[in-house]
Amino acid sequence: MARYVVGIDMGGDKVRVCVGDDGGGLHGIKSEKVDFSSSHARRIAGKNRSVTAQILRMIEESVESAGRKVSEIECFGIGAAGQPDEKRGQIKHPSNCTFTPLTFPGKIQQRYGKPVRIRNDVAVVVCAARSRGHGLKFPNSRYHAAMTIGTGTNLQIMVDGRMFEDEEGRSLEWGHNVLNMGPYDELPECGCGKRGCIETYISGTGIRNRTIRLLADAYRSAEPERIKDQPIIRQTIARLKKRKKKEEQQEVDTLHPWMLVEKVRAEDVFGLYKQQEKARQEIDPIAKKIVEDTSTYLARAFAHVIQSYPLLPYVEVFGSVAEKDARLTVRAAVRKLKSAPGRYTNREADVHAFTQFLVTKLDNISLRGAVELALH
Repeated sequence: MARYVVGIDMGGDKVRVCVGDDGGGLHGIKSEKVDFSSSHARRIAGKNRSVTAQILRMIEESVESAGRKVSEIECFGIGAAGQPDEKRGQIKHPSNCTFTPLTFPGKIQQRYGKPVRIRNDVAVVVCAARSRGHGLKFPNSRYHAAMTIGTGTNLQIMVDGRMFEDEEGRSLEWGHNVLNMGPYDELPECGCGKRGCIETYISGTGIRNRTIRLLADAYRSAEPERIKDQPIIRQTIARLKKRKKKEEQQEVDTLHPWMLVEKVRAEDVFGLYKQQEKARQEIDPIAKKIVEDTSTYLARAFAHVIQSYPLLPYVEVFGSVAEKDARLTVRAAVRKLKSAPGRYTNREADVHAFTQFLVTKLDNISLRGAVELALH
């Protein structure tokens, strides 16, 4: 008889809910943006009520859409950007949330009387990696790991079927290790308040910020129209106009050039690079530098993992930067690392013994992780 659980993926501004089964199926997937600011609620308690009501509604809709009943659900698994407090049913310091803690996990348990398991959003992906992902290639390994390279970056590890965490479920904050030790004031700023974190170099946010700095330095005294003609900015304009109504497209045309610079994303840089590469055109120098620097920084970050956690046979890599542009990011970094191991790590005796960094092939991997957490 099939077992059914509910998986919840709580991101920085979006929540996804599904019903999962022990055969690997995901059913009734629901996805909505979360308005953490909750303009109609000024106090934290009111904001929590608003978020909780939204998630409880999504659970009901997901279960109904999956053709199941809440009474059939064994457990709720939650992967969340932040640090879990499973005993109190809370998520502390959630990423991009305007308040802390989030209390909806405890409310879920109160309403349905079923166990609720919470882990960091990257930690739950390790569960999916081991049971459904590249971990299947390493059935006898005591160690499994996952790394996200998306809006932010982090690494989580499982040892002997247990997360590498403390009693409250708090786990690694690998992305906030310092990657570069130059003059402190010159290091890129991180959202955590420090400078020079791994996240500032390899994440989508870090790539965006590095691009903006280069554009600002190159076009500081340029005429506004010259900025709009910059290839990366043209790519940004095209993205902003895509799928928009005619009136909204006109609004994009009226934006000040420096406002357009602020709207640049990593996908614009990599998209331009691939277009020009395919057309055999000369690559825009800023795009070229950002793309090549990113793979170099990634090689250094991977070396950090190899030297700090030498027993890991593999790391399941996921996230928008890693998955959309694997050739230019993860695979390019691995090539650099293996071609010149002495430049990045002192473990150069056998590059074939290095940890393998494998881009996930699983769809909805974060939801799958939340489901696997609930099942096991």
